[in-house]
Amino acid sequence: MSYQWRLNGTTIPGATGTSYTVADVELNNSGIYSVAVQNPVGAVNSIRTLLLATGQSLAQYLGDNFPGAQTNSDTSGSGFGSNVGATREPGEPIHGGKVGGSSVWFTWKAPASGVATFSTLGSSFDTLIAVYVGDTVTNLTRLVGDDDSAGFFASTVSFNATNGVVYHIAIDGRAGATGNIVLSWSLLDVVADAPTIIYAPSNQTAVVGQPVDFTVLAQSPSGNLTYQWYFNNNPINLATGSTLHYDEATVGLAGQYYVIVTSAVSSQSVTSPSATLEINSATNTTPSEDKFADVLSGGGAALVAYKPHYSRNPQGQLVPVSAGAVGTQLMNNFGATKEDGEPDHAGVAGGSSRWFSLQALDNGTMIVDTIGSDFDTVLAVYTGTNLLTLKTIGSDDNSAPDGIRSQVTFTATNGVTYLVAVDGVNGVQGNIVLNWRLGNLPVITQGLTNKLVKAGTNVFLTIAATNDPVTVPITYQWQYNGANIPGATDPSLAINKFQTGNAGAYRALASNYVGIASTTGILAAGPPTVVITAPVTGLYTKGPTNLVVSAASSGLDLTNLTFYQGTTKIGTRTNLPYSITWSNVAAGIYNLTARGMDKLGQTGTSA
Repeated sequence: MSYQWRLNGTTIPGATGTSYTVADVELNNSGIYSVAVQNPVGAVNSIRTLLLATGQSLAQYLGDNFPGAQTNSDTSGSGFGSNVGATREPGEPIHGGKVGGSSVWFTWKAPASGVATFSTLGSSFDTLIAVYVGDTVTNLTRLVGDDDSAGFFASTVSFNATNGVVYHIAIDGRAGATGNIVLSWSLLDVVADAPTIIYAPSNQTAVVGQPVDFTVLAQSPSGNLTYQWYFNNNPINLATGSTLHYDEATVGLAGQYYVIVTSAVSSQSVTSPSATLEINSATNTTPSEDKFADVLSGGGAALVAYKPHYSRNPQGQLVPVSAGAVGTQLMNNFGATKEDGEPDHAGVAGGSSRWFSLQALDNGTMIVDTIGSDFDTVLAVYTGTNLLTLKTIGSDDNSAPDGIRSQVTFTATNGVTYLVAVDGVNGVQGNIVLNWRLGNLPVITQGLTNKLVKAGTNVFLTIAATNDPVTVPITYQWQYNGANIPGATDPSLAINKFQTGNAGAYRALASNYVGIASTTGILAAGPPTVVITAPVTGLYTKGPTNLVVSAASSGLDLTNLTFYQGTTKIGTRTNLPYSITWSNVAAGIYNLTARGMDKLGQTGTSA
């Protein structure tokens, strides 16, 4: 068995033993712990265990409604509270650029000038955080916000604080999540020139050949900023501006991008959230998402109305798939996580899943696979709107033709949105190729039948098939006794001067991108004839004389061969050799007959 410990659903690196020890527990070690246990049959998850380290209660400082409860003015501190039962007020901003719904407010008055940092690491749910100044909830100025930068779905922000200014810190739950909050903060007595990101680079999809731009909008009091862009955690040479531009998208550019913005005055820096570039075979603008809630909302599509406080571009919500459609998206799961309550896709523990949404516009058979990915994938397809109530449509680990990648085939219904999850075995990460197609198998309207063919004649076999939709091409392949006939790829097959050696099973395959339909017929040389080898005419010794009578067919092998003398049956053979021994034969003239039946049910007789 193998083990993987998780905090708030996210893999804890290196925690793969039967126990996990948290040494020197602090408040930021709090959270929900669990372990996934896996063997070759599948994976199971333990109960979820809450660890809450003791510390100061922040209940007197946290308020459901703006501006919060008591005002805190400590230079640093930490404590715990809760947003259970908290609500969102009318006109309240969207915090951290993501949909929340269960916010509480912490009011902090800066005791000095410097760089202030607030973090929710140790909270037991997926948090959002944002910092504002202002007097009313409907007229706030956002300074900075964040979703997951602290790790384990916790949030952290840094900003330039001014002595005596009151700051309002909102702590919310992603998609309305609630639980125990751990909040810590500190104020560094340094030059207050920390950069803040106003507009972060956004997830994008592009078709090969299209231009690509990633842009960040950042500011600092001095305005003297430098930039360094990264691709899959590696610095990009000469990418030192606020915009990263590529003239043409290529497959090799698919991956994760972020930028580190640094103040040239104070050397303080901030790292933007990661943005993904995915390459799509169509012109849709839908990226995959790390979190389930984002695949439903399109990574923030609902936030368009609050763009002044929104740190990402809105994205499309799903990919429409009509009958006849074939699509591909190149993405990756670098840095991807597993969420608390997320299923073990295909019964594999995983740990680095990406989500993608497909909406069927027609009824038909949908096939989704990861053929072309560069690691061992797992794949699952669901319907539903909540992680805890997902309905599994299909899942797979190694059913693709290469035995490593994954494939799921299911009956799709017009108008239904299907949620696709791709993960790596043991949480492995890499480049993902996600393919999908929707349609129906060809329907054979004229099939093959069993036939007797006279030797020496020309034979023409023909099938007819239809397709839905008709625009999808059908390919054909003829087979003889289970083997492909080279070059026989038309709806018709010609056999010139049919002979006994041409007899056998003929199969026609009609294929499209969904699958294969087939029809089979047996051709036999007929009608079959039976040739008898009888004893020669002559003198034989009187008494128990043995005469050998045998027969052979000119067509297919015969079965149930029966010998007669006149109308009297003298013996039967059901397998080779087709011969019998006739004993105690009396003198006289004999009329010997053999009757047999071939595999098509035809009989033949020879005297």
